[in-house]
Amino acid sequence: MLRSTEYFYNEIQLYSFVNGKIKYLDKIESVSDFENVGVNKKTNRLEVISEADYPIQSAYYRKFMILQGKLKEVTSDEVNISYFNKKIELTAQKSIDVYSNLNFNKKSFSIRPNEKIIFVSANKKSGYIKVKNSQGKVGYIQTKKSSEGYGYELKQYSGVHIEGDDESPITGANHWN
Repeated sequence: MLRSTEYFYNEIQLYSFVNGKIKYLDKIESVSDFENVGVNKKTNRLEVISEADYPIQSAYYRKFMILQGKLKEVTSDEVNISYFNKKIELTAQKSIDVYSNLNFNKKSFSIRPNEKIIFVSANKKSGYIKVKNSQGKVGYIQTKKSSEGYGYELKQYSGVHIEGDDESPITGANHWN
């Protein structure tokens, strides 16, 4: 069953039907729309393309399985992000430090104001965005949850959303809410 809930969230409610009984399993939430929901019969996984708010509004593939009667997300922590299979290319408004490793202790290069960058992938759990600059160099930018408790910011620019505000270090994202 697919139903809309308040605060721009949608959810899929999952039920099982075993021995003539219906049992509620769990729900999957999305920031906005679910673009595609289906079962991969080879892997026996529920696959969902949904919108995400990390690191910015984007779409990504999520995978779920029923294990021991419970819904478990089996999507890897690092997910490719896109606007429905279109690369996310944005413009830096401020200089941004990019690191060569996930310890964030070795600076690889800096993205300069007005330079184009591509968001390749993101990992909300570990708090980073993998980016590619206009010269093709790849590296990592550290992120964190915003101080307001919604949205995200670059650790380098605390107190400012990643994108969408005049003071944000990055501009140019699509917004469909």
